[in-house]
Amino acid sequence: MSSINDVAKLAGVSTATVSRVLNDTGQCSPRTQQKVIAAVKELNYQPNILARSLAKASSDNVGLMVNSYRGSFFAALVSQLQESFENQNKFLLTCRASSSRESELQAISRLKSMSCAALVLHSRALTDEDLLQLAEDKVHFALIDRFVPGLEDRCVTFKHRKSARLAVEHLYKKGHRKIACLSGTMERHSARERYAGYAEAVEEFELEDIHIGYGHYNQDGGYKAAEKLFSRRSDVTAIFTCSEQMCVGAYEYFHHAGLRVPDDISVVSIDSVDVCQILSPKVTTVTFPIEDMAIETQELVCRMMDGKPAIKPAVFTPNIKIFHSVKTL
Repeated sequence: MSSINDVAKLAGVSTATVSRVLNDTGQCSPRTQQKVIAAVKELNYQPNILARSLAKASSDNVGLMVNSYRGSFFAALVSQLQESFENQNKFLLTCRASSSRESELQAISRLKSMSCAALVLHSRALTDEDLLQLAEDKVHFALIDRFVPGLEDRCVTFKHRKSARLAVEHLYKKGHRKIACLSGTMERHSARERYAGYAEAVEEFELEDIHIGYGHYNQDGGYKAAEKLFSRRSDVTAIFTCSEQMCVGAYEYFHHAGLRVPDDISVVSIDSVDVCQILSPKVTTVTFPIEDMAIETQELVCRMMDGKPAIKPAVFTPNIKIFHSVKTL
């Protein structure tokens, strides 16, 4: 791999001159610029983007903090943000934090040390006070799937409660009255909101609250939650799963238990990237528009970086896609 020294030697100039031409940070004659550009092309030289940004007073680096690289949600989030920022000639640096306050603070510090001009945070563990303090420190950042009072113009959010209500309402209209909710642990903001939406729908339609909260939003959590549910409540006719991975786990349990969807049990889930559509039968889902939220976040961050006035981001609303996992009673 060629270095900046190789380019300088071939062009017959100093490395400082090569740097000035590549970064457009100083006066160089047209002839010198042509020699440097020709050498870069001949050697197929690829500048070190991070090193270049660290040498500049301002940076086109954007830092992304997530709590996981696994699962369809994070795959879709990172992929769309990467594409959106690349289209704006920004470079996305990603850092994973575990679900603890200390780890998230450390991840933010690491991204700031890498000369990131702005941050995108998918924070689960930081307190509202932590994030308000970060804003007071004049850090450009946007929050995705998190709402903090006082930071409304930085929050790209989704109506989790409404998504749960849509799911229960659909099952109710199909004649179901014993509707259970398989949710994640209540430490998660989205889990609390989705269960709250379920509980509000249960009260509105005068149903029995059959909440089975178990573990994380993953396949194993869905399997164990479904297993726990049917060990206690064999009379349940329908379930609302609060994540697509939990839905996959529930389907796995139904297969092992000899339960057929939708003949023996009806299912509605929340789905971000059509994971539920690979199951058989396809699952009626309330959609989570993560790609659209990522694009909105990119636009918000670029406005901050350009010094433009903040515009309060949209609050994204769910839609329901009807497939074949619900039986009419």
